[in-house]
Amino acid sequence: MVKNAKIVTPVTIVESNILVDEGKIVKLTKQDVQTDEEIDAAGCYVIPGLIDPHVHFRDFEEAYKGDWKTESMAAAAGGVTTVVDMPNNKPSINSAERFDEKRKLVSEKSVIDFGLYFGAENANIEEVEKLGNPAGVKFFLGKSTGELLFSEINLSRFFKTLKAKKLLAACHCEKLALLEKYKKEKFKYFTDTRPSVCEAMSIKDVVRAMCDNRVHICHVTSSPALEEVRKAKQINPKVTCEVTPQHLLLDKEDEEIDGAYLKMYPPLRGKTDRAALLEGLRSGLIDMVSTDHAPHTMEEKEKGWAEAPGGVPGVETRLPLMLELLGMRAMIKTCCENPAKAFGIKNKGFLAQGYDADFAIVDVRKEWKITSENILTSCGWTPFEGKEVKGRVEATFVRGRQVWDGEETIGGEGREVTFS
Repeated sequence: MVKNAKIVTPVTIVESNILVDEGKIVKLTKQDVQTDEEIDAAGCYVIPGLIDPHVHFRDFEEAYKGDWKTESMAAAAGGVTTVVDMPNNKPSINSAERFDEKRKLVSEKSVIDFGLYFGAENANIEEVEKLGNPAGVKFFLGKSTGELLFSEINLSRFFKTLKAKKLLAACHCEKLALLEKYKKEKFKYFTDTRPSVCEAMSIKDVVRAMCDNRVHICHVTSSPALEEVRKAKQINPKVTCEVTPQHLLLDKEDEEIDGAYLKMYPPLRGKTDRAALLEGLRSGLIDMVSTDHAPHTMEEKEKGWAEAPGGVPGVETRLPLMLELLGMRAMIKTCCENPAKAFGIKNKGFLAQGYDADFAIVDVRKEWKITSENILTSCGWTPFEGKEVKGRVEATFVRGRQVWDGEETIGGEGREVTFS
């Protein structure tokens, strides 16, 4: 039993005890019940375990940047109990055989629960028929990290297969032809090389092909892109989208300080775009906050704009950043509930009877500073270096088993989630 838990409901905050047995939430009650073990959460909030629907936990040939052990430990420290990992590994997860190999590796290493994406290529449509329980199929419509790339002219054909199998299509939207047009060697801001028109036009391509498929637009970064999402949702209510903390809290002017450490795909935009994204999140147009956690070594980032890979870490810092930006209720909705609903993740995302006992105990009174010294991600740096935040994860539980005690990871055996 977790005693004296402050639980945030859609309308109020209640104090309750949470009864857990065999990895499930049995009951939320104000009654004091005799149990085998008690944890006192007095003064703290108990929230559903966060779900991060967009991470790159590396491993395989890129284990030097991070692997499933180190990055899932970092996630647990951030109150994250479930992640969905992208397929642009090295080698790419572009066949059913590689998908199964990755599933086996992750099952042996992860301390939290997980789901896996399959990577679309122009000629691997038959592999989708062989997949078991994928989170969805990822379409890289612009050049990003890794070798996966997909042409928009093949979207309609691929989407028909996904519809028959009731699979979600997740899209990295940057129109390749336009990216080539705007390629530059000299620029003031990195966004000049991949402007928002590339993103907006790519979303248009997806909308033309989508029919009534389940479609998820990854990491929306700009006002023009958000307007295309708005139009897409009017046509198809199954469309969802996400935004990252870095695109909400940082902009192109931060590049003048941190340089290629802030190189990412799509890039940081301007302050007007940041304001539009925040308004879109608060209004519900943007469904969820993911991190696009993408560790790269400091040595790689120090190579400068031309050679540095794109992406930043962030899986363990999303909770306090979003608490400050959104407040507790909206943070839970966009980081727990909405990802579970949009991806159909069974028994996750809510503190409710019959659900998995995935939760984090959070002390919102604790102030701390985000630094490279106090994060666990293997790459050893953070784009939010020095930022003062409030709200510390005191404990994280996955299916009733404690995996984080506020100081270190203390175990955990991650399982693959079921996509319903």
